[in-house]
Amino acid sequence: MPFLLRICIIFVLLTQCGFAQVKDKYLKKMPSNYDHLLCAREKEKGLLMSFNNFKNGKIEAATLPEINTLMTTMLLGSGTYLFELLSKKYPDFKPVVVRPNGYTSTSFQIRYDFQHGSIYLMRIFSNSRGLGLMAAEYPENYLLLYGFDIKDETILKELREQLVQYMKSNYFEFSNVEKKGP
Repeated sequence: MPFLLRICIIFVLLTQCGFAQVKDKYLKKMPSNYDHLLCAREKEKGLLMSFNNFKNGKIEAATLPEINTLMTTMLLGSGTYLFELLSKKYPDFKPVVVRPNGYTSTSFQIRYDFQHGSIYLMRIFSNSRGLGLMAAEYPENYLLLYGFDIKDETILKELREQLVQYMKSNYFEFSNVEKKGP
């Protein structure tokens, strides 16, 4: 059996489970101060970001040459919605790239900081459309896991409800996720 085929088979066998069955290894990567976890299966690419800028900690739209050469990474639909919502509503909003994806890793972690707390996002490759050369370009192959560190219950409820409403209106699959103990 060709080496590349063996690698692909192993990758399929070892990748994440189906929708909303986030493996413990990802839940353990969620910082302990974030709770009220929410997981979404994406259907939209959202903001196509410059891969090079993202690796350097900046969330910026990709240029046309970057898009044409696939030097991009997707923020995905619900992540983009939340990014735009927070940037319009909170002047102190600051997105922070915690761990960018790389040439061989499709997952990333970012944090949205603002005056009332922060929201942690993890993009996880979950392989729902199958593997192929372009698998990473399909938003359906990703889950976004959200964690909230917002002390004001009113703000927390409002932001979660707006995010859930966006997901419902765009026919995303989503669910609450139980965070396991330490």
